Amino acid sequence: LAGLGKAMLPLLLCEEAIGDGKLKVLEGPEEGRRAYWLVAPRPQWRQKKVKALVEHLTGRDAPDVDAELRTERFVLRPLARTDAGALFPSFSDAEMMRWWSRGPFDSEEELAGWLVPESGWTGGRSWAVAESDSGPAIARLAAIDRGDHVTELGYIVARERQGQGARAESQ
Repeated sequence: LAGLGKAMLPLLLCEEAIGDGKLKVLEGPEEGRRAYWLVAPRPQWRQKKVKALVEHLTGRDAPDVDAELRTERFVLRPLARTDAGALFPSFSDAEMMRWWSRGPFDSEEELAGWLVPESGWTGGRSWAVAESDSGPAIARLAAIDRGDHVTELGYIVARERQGQGARAESQ
């Protein structure tokens, strides 16, 4: 855990390390709806590819929130409440939600309200990853502005699609 710098982590993930003195709590804990986090070694964050992605997703010249992004195999489209049905098996799976800041969702309605609140989501940008314009979501990708030039990238990929490059290609 040493050398990670400052990070926001789910309390359940780091309670033992805090108790053992391996992690120091700088502030918090903070109750929140944020469920994505990414911790990576500093060299990874210095890569041009990662810097360019963070700037693209959060910078002044960032694409319109409603913009679709495309990779060779995937369409990243703005997340919609209707994506909850396709994503619910992942977000309701206790094992997949084990290290998240909240537990599994109990219903598609609850998930839809969390993914795309009726009042809007102003914490960052969020996309559904699909194989075609009208295909079901197989993943969710989010870029969350933490301030001070810190952006949290988060994702969840459907269990049956893990290991097939969806996360790497969409990020």
